[in-house]
Amino acid sequence: MSDFHQTLFLWLNLSPSASAWSLSLARFATVQLPAWVLVFAFSLAAVGQPRWRCMARQMLLAMALAWLLARGIQWALPMPRPYVAGLGHLWLAHAPSPGFPSSHASVAMALGVVGWLSAPHAVGGALLLAVGVLISWSRLALGLHFPVDVLTGALLATVVAWLVVHRWSRGRAWLTGTCAKAPVALPPRLD
Repeated sequence: MSDFHQTLFLWLNLSPSASAWSLSLARFATVQLPAWVLVFAFSLAAVGQPRWRCMARQMLLAMALAWLLARGIQWALPMPRPYVAGLGHLWLAHAPSPGFPSSHASVAMALGVVGWLSAPHAVGGALLLAVGVLISWSRLALGLHFPVDVLTGALLATVVAWLVVHRWSRGRAWLTGTCAKAPVALPPRLD
């Protein structure tokens, strides 16, 4: 592992002098927020407005695919987590399972990127992307992953999310067809 990679990890990992609110935010983002995200996505997929429901179904598909790919890579290329290598501060008990790529970051960024690409409103898309980034950051802050684990998970999720949204928009949707946006009315021509 390069010196730069170790330095970046140690910079992002919360130290014992970190503020209590940053540690609480990181723990919330890793422990509780993923469950809230799943409840949100399943609820929206079931009872949301049509465009939001379609986006939620895209999210669930992208999240599942990103998780499966991340777990497959972890199985094929088992790489240790920082605390196993004796680096940084571990703020949350965790099994010494393979950490590359981060499945939390993969799933969270799949949600965020699908939200960014297909949310009916820009603010909703930005909030969903921010949630994905927050969960990804928390894995570094708590000492559970190296930056390359999180960045690879985010890249994997971005590709998966783009493919899901792109394929969905081309009419090859899983379960529901397309997420057609409302047509834009053009002004009449004045010839």
